[in-house]
Amino acid sequence: MQLRSARVTALVAASLVFGVVAIGGPASAGSTPTRTPVSTELVQMTRTSLWTPTSPDPMGVTFVPSTGRLLVVDSEVDEMPIFQNRNLWETSRGGTVARSGDLAAYTVEPTGISLDTTTGTYFVSDDDADRINVLRLGPDGKLGTPDDGHSFFSTRPYGSHDVVDVAAVNGDLFWSDGVGHEVYHVSAGKNGVFDGDPTKGGDDVLVGQFDVAPYGQTFPEGLGYDAARGTLSVISDFRRAPISEFTLDGEYLGDIDLSAFDIRHPSGIVFARSSDDPKTTSAFITDRGVDNDFNPNENDGRLYEIRVASTPNEAPQVIDPGNQSDVEGASVSLQIDATDADGDTMTYAATGLPKGLAIGDTTGLISGTMATGAHMGSPFTTDVGVSDGQAITHVQFTWAVTDTSPPSVPTGLKVRATTRGLALNWADNAETDIAGYEVSRAASLGGPYIELTGAPVVPSAFRDKAAPTGVASYYRVTAVDDSGNASAPAQRSAARGTIVFHGSSKLSTHAVAITLHRPAAAQTGDLLIATIVGSGSGAITPPAGWTEATSKSSPLHLRGSVFTHVVVGGEGRTSTFSLGAKARSAVGVMVAYAGVDATDPVDVAAGQVNAISTNITSQSLSPSVAREVLVGSFGIANDATIKPPMGMLPAGYKALGAWQRKVATLVADQVMPTSNVTGTRTAKASAAAVNAGIVLLLHPAP
Repeated sequence: MQLRSARVTALVAASLVFGVVAIGGPASAGSTPTRTPVSTELVQMTRTSLWTPTSPDPMGVTFVPSTGRLLVVDSEVDEMPIFQNRNLWETSRGGTVARSGDLAAYTVEPTGISLDTTTGTYFVSDDDADRINVLRLGPDGKLGTPDDGHSFFSTRPYGSHDVVDVAAVNGDLFWSDGVGHEVYHVSAGKNGVFDGDPTKGGDDVLVGQFDVAPYGQTFPEGLGYDAARGTLSVISDFRRAPISEFTLDGEYLGDIDLSAFDIRHPSGIVFARSSDDPKTTSAFITDRGVDNDFNPNENDGRLYEIRVASTPNEAPQVIDPGNQSDVEGASVSLQIDATDADGDTMTYAATGLPKGLAIGDTTGLISGTMATGAHMGSPFTTDVGVSDGQAITHVQFTWAVTDTSPPSVPTGLKVRATTRGLALNWADNAETDIAGYEVSRAASLGGPYIELTGAPVVPSAFRDKAAPTGVASYYRVTAVDDSGNASAPAQRSAARGTIVFHGSSKLSTHAVAITLHRPAAAQTGDLLIATIVGSGSGAITPPAGWTEATSKSSPLHLRGSVFTHVVVGGEGRTSTFSLGAKARSAVGVMVAYAGVDATDPVDVAAGQVNAISTNITSQSLSPSVAREVLVGSFGIANDATIKPPMGMLPAGYKALGAWQRKVATLVADQVMPTSNVTGTRTAKASAAAVNAGIVLLLHPAP
């Protein structure tokens, strides 16, 4: 049976009092100004004792926006003979029971209940076990059935030993402690799940707590959140108790007087749309009446609906669709689900959508085909705004787009033999999402191919230092994009020559002799080439065992000489070249090559002196066979830097500028793939002076 007032209205003057006070301490007398009176009206009173099954001691109550109904729990009914294995009721806001459920699998003492509408999670407090049960609906979509998902955490680590009611607010959790007359505020930790204090294995964070006893709430049985006013409401278990309002930080705002309605033992409170006017807000307050400890046969539970104020517009409620992931070319259909408590027409807008997608402004359906190139900038931060014409609610999520289209085949692949290996280069791909290139090699066109790069290389060039000598190597180069897609391979083959560079050493001096060290990697049988450039034109004399390949000089300016020697076992690692009786400036570079004919290492050598210039030019030579190595020595009578001729790789450079007579030299080489003439070679110096260019061709070992 329900009792509905004939517009019983109490205009409580000066009933809502506001003041700024410290958490835990009452406002000082006379310091709290009065606010405009708040109108309170009894909409109806429902006798829960007449429900089927009956609820003699209703405790907690919450509102479910998706159904427009209330959920009520009873913590005492299981102790009474009228118990029918039901301690949860789903009822209309008008008080008509739709169904009942049983939470006994988790708690027989459900003192409070609250719904987090953003996650669909229910929280049920238990003041016997001092814990909060965390419940999620199972497949049947109903709370209090066997398929509910369940976990819990204890409130004791927070010092709360009588948790009586709970309120989910903006993703955080508040609960009231009856004996301690405290309100606790906790947020979920990094895992986003309410699982308790870190000392007990959880990672929740205690944001704060405040004492409500100084404001007359000595046993805060009911705790609720008024979204329209943005306040926490506390009501205690004594007759005609007022509602005390607080900010979420615990600042006391004032009381709403309920004395006109003679509520005997308030036990729970929730704010929702009024049953008779969805434009207004009502406080739904449970009243458990006489405790069964005093009367085991009592059955006098009630549910009050009291309108407290005109309700401002309620913003749309939007369900977070969660993070999204698609591939380019995918057909997308994502419905944004939203509800408006006021029944207002909603419109939709979105920013940060991947290319190819759009949202229906009246339907909220995001649809389209993920466009080619849509992965650029992924993941996207997508923001959907839902407007009811007065307020906009936003939801944000990420949208990852994966590219499934492979890059184009690299073009312009060339493979060139050098004394350091086989050098590959190709044109950069035009795509802007290229992560790099992978290079693989095989001994035959059909493979198998071995990847050489390990990870994609960024420059469009690669030197295969380990390429086998004297045989052809087959290469594949693939382009790889940021999503890991690989192109079809570009293919090319080349044969590496048998002459291999084994390093260099260098020295500068102003003395009567210059001593050069054998390169560290040089081995027995390697050919050593010593290039020495000295100031003046005096002869340079090699040590025993060295042969002069050629020597060129310009009177008073410089002399450039090139000597060769084949390494034999047991000999020393240094060689001293005489510069004459008087000290002179000199630089020397020694290079080593394996695979040279030890009996006839030099095919031909030649050199020339050039007048003052930055161009250091040498003569053209004619190889006897293919794959000979052209070695050039480019000396100048200053300490300029020297760039090698086109096609030649630098093998060693040294300059001396500390003396009046300055000198510098560069050694460079190039594998000649055919027996065609080499053509003249010109190195480029950074400053002009008299200079000399010397070149020689090395015979491959038979």
